[in-house]
Parts: sequence; C-alpha cells; structure tokens
Amino acid sequence: MNPVQSFEEITLPLLTRIQEPLNEGRVIFRDAGYVPILHGNRIRLGPGQLAAVGFGRYAKPAYDFGIQEDAIIPRSIAPIAAKFKALPANTIETTVTAPMAGDVRIIFQQRDSQGAITRSWPGGPPNGTPVGKVLKIYAEQDGKELPVEINYDKKIWSGLSWGAGEIKHASFVPGKPLLVRCSSAEKDKMILEGYLYAVEY
Repeated sequence: MNPVQSFEEITLPLLTRIQEPLNEGRVIFRDAGYVPILHGNRIRLGPGQLAAVGFGRYAKPAYDFGIQEDAIIPRSIAPIAAKFKALPANTIETTVTAPMAGDVRIIFQQRDSQGAITRSWPGGPPNGTPVGKVLKIYAEQDGKELPVEINYDKKIWSGLSWGAGEIKHASFVPGKPLLVRCSSAEKDKMILEGYLYAVEY
C-alpha cells in the first residue's frame, strides 16, 4: 500500500535468500482507477493505493483477486496552496482559487492542546453518533453551500482523528474563490490541520 498523496515507485523485496529474482509477475489485485505499472520487481502505485502482485505460479489468472471497485485511485493529485486560519469553537477556514481541472479533496486532522493526534469517539454501533456529525467539512462558493462527498459518516467503534471529503468539479466554478471550513465538535480545545488537493480521476 502507498500511504502518501503522490505516486510512488516501490521495489518489491525477496522474501528469502534462496528465492529466485522477481520477474514475469502480474498484478492480481488492485484498487479501481489508476492502473499500477509493474516492471520486474518494481511497481508504481497511485496515491493511497493498495495492490497485490503474484510471481511464478501465483501470476496465473487462477490467483486473481479482482479489483476493489469502491476504492477509486486518481490519475493525478496535486496540493493546492491553502493557508487555514483558526477560528473559535475548534474550527479552521481557508479561501482558495478553485482549480481549473479536477475535484477538490479536503483532509483535516485534529490534535489535542499538547499536539497529540486525538480521536473523536461519539459511540459505536448501534446507538452511537455518526462521526460525520463530529468532524465536519463545509464548503461554499459565492455564498452558496457546495456538496461535499464523505464516506466516514458512520458509527465507528474506534473513532477517527481525521475527516476527508471531495467536492466534484461539476459542483463549483473554476477560477473563482472557494471557501472551505473544517470543524470538530469536541468540547476540549483541539488543534486542527487542513490540506487541499486537486484530484483528477
């Protein structure tokens, strides 16, 4: 898995000293979207992408695990320069110029007053509160609220320390100011860090 927000080429290691050199392998599982590029024992993955490679007999179609269709990896991702300012009530906000191409990905993380990453845990299933009601992302353009797609608005037993969402390109006007606001409903004071990316699928 590539956990960073950029493309990365990884060298696949040998597992034992007597193992034959890795060649003639095949990607037997991957997330949807970006297609990993395999050359010998090196593979190029997209941002945050997970893939499995089979070598030798495991490169045969019988060992395919398929494609994870609900995890779509972008073809390109680039940071958007954004300076978030702190507001009261555990909130940060920034205004940027909407990108000419791609969706806008918003990521923010919370830390306590000592700087330690802190999870919000509003209760797990069945009676907990969805995390999306605690870690919130809001966006607007020309005073109009924009839809932000998130997939963490669930009752998560372990809680989360971050929020992430995307604004689809069709929802905003490129080249015009775009306001993004992230907030935490935690009662204690939190330090929030926000990041924006232009993402093309």
